[in-house]
Amino acid sequence: MGAMTDKRTLTEWADLSGKSADSVMRQARRKFGQGMSKTSVMSAEQWALLYGGKPSEKRPRKPASVTNHPTPAAPKKASPGKTFGWRGAILYLLMAIPALASLQNMHTVTLDITGHEFSALLLTGLFSASPFLFVLAGMKNRITVLLVGLLIAYECFCNFTRIYGGLTGFGRSGFPTRFLGLVTDVFNTGTHGTALALSGIMAGLAAAVFYIAYNELSKK
Repeated sequence: MGAMTDKRTLTEWADLSGKSADSVMRQARRKFGQGMSKTSVMSAEQWALLYGGKPSEKRPRKPASVTNHPTPAAPKKASPGKTFGWRGAILYLLMAIPALASLQNMHTVTLDITGHEFSALLLTGLFSASPFLFVLAGMKNRITVLLVGLLIAYECFCNFTRIYGGLTGFGRSGFPTRFLGLVTDVFNTGTHGTALALSGIMAGLAAAVFYIAYNELSKK
């Protein structure tokens, strides 16, 4: 019985039931007269006459549980041109060995072309270092690849001519080397053709190793 003697203002009853205070006031005026206002005190019995029972207190809604799924970390991208680990070091080494072996040949040929020592040194350094610098800078466009191809072709040309000159003794005694003579005897071939073939094989192998290593590094 104590619950039925509970008294609250009309606004409090409305808040407790989750109804609009204006709507409750209009309903109360129709039931109990025009003297009812939002501040009028109503008993639980009066409320029961209006809405058929004591209102249940509103319970705040529990916020929907949000499951925080850990965001997968994005794979780290290597900086352009940078390679790490043993594989990268081996590829750079495979580029460096043919380049170093070709330095003297490139310098000699470039000096013959330019006729000036300082220019030959600068051009040889530029032609030899450019592919390495392109890879380190991450330059992979078509023009760069084409330029590297031309540099490799020039390096191959320098090696080819210098190896041929060494085999044939051109510029020195004018006589073929003992090794070239042995090869011509073994294969029963001419001196000129054998020298060309050996020069092409040696220069081509060095160029191929350099290009394959460069191509792999440029994919990084």
